[in-house]
Amino acid sequence: MKKALMNIYRALRMVIVSLLSAAVLLFAALYIVLSIPSVHDRIRHIGEDELSKLTGADVKIGRVTISPFHDLVLQDVFVPDLQGDSLLYVKELGAGISIYNLMMNRRVVFTYGEILGMKGAIRRPDKQSPTNIQFLIDAFSSKDKKKPPTKFDIKIYNLVIRQSELTYDVDSEPRHSGRFDANHIGVRNLRADVALPRMKNNDFVVDVKRISFDEISGVQVKNLATIFDINDRHVALKNTKIELANSSLAIDSIGIALNGLN
Repeated sequence: MKKALMNIYRALRMVIVSLLSAAVLLFAALYIVLSIPSVHDRIRHIGEDELSKLTGADVKIGRVTISPFHDLVLQDVFVPDLQGDSLLYVKELGAGISIYNLMMNRRVVFTYGEILGMKGAIRRPDKQSPTNIQFLIDAFSSKDKKKPPTKFDIKIYNLVIRQSELTYDVDSEPRHSGRFDANHIGVRNLRADVALPRMKNNDFVVDVKRISFDEISGVQVKNLATIFDINDRHVALKNTKIELANSSLAIDSIGIALNGLN
């Protein structure tokens, strides 16, 4: 009896050791494969092709760098509008993902997001025409309006934006210099630190820790901080602070009750 138990123990130990060894070897093989530059280049081409097919625009990615099981960095990302003009350029777009949460909790948790050197140009021919980003909105919208939206639950610990600028122009409207012009908005020196602790279908929390920028009219926002909370019951701003060049404003909380997001 004792000998039989020992044989069973040895067999189980051999199976466990073999499984663990296979897992380690598989992990190591994946790590090596994902570290090869040619694999990065292949992923870059696939990304360009799939995004171009999805959006209908000729999306370009200059370089892809992967730190296996942790970080993904895209460099020189270019998205034109349907007329071929520049809509979005990002010098460096990075993200880190928590493998533990993905494997154990089946939840997408980004440890960080980083946007460096972004230049966005939103425009429309006149006030009645759609903007040049409408095709992107349509591409990512559900084609079947009767089908319920896909459930998602995403969390981003920290999103950093640096060295960025955004413009919005209504081409048919004249420009007015020296004052804020809602038809021609230009945001420069954009810096932001944002956390998104909850992003679900009908429940979003955006923790704006800091946003600063200069507007072409001369308005300078030295710091804007707030917690934005929206779900199908309410929309609220909490602990809002706005610091301009020569003034500041603080609001404890403000909200509006909702009866569904529609």
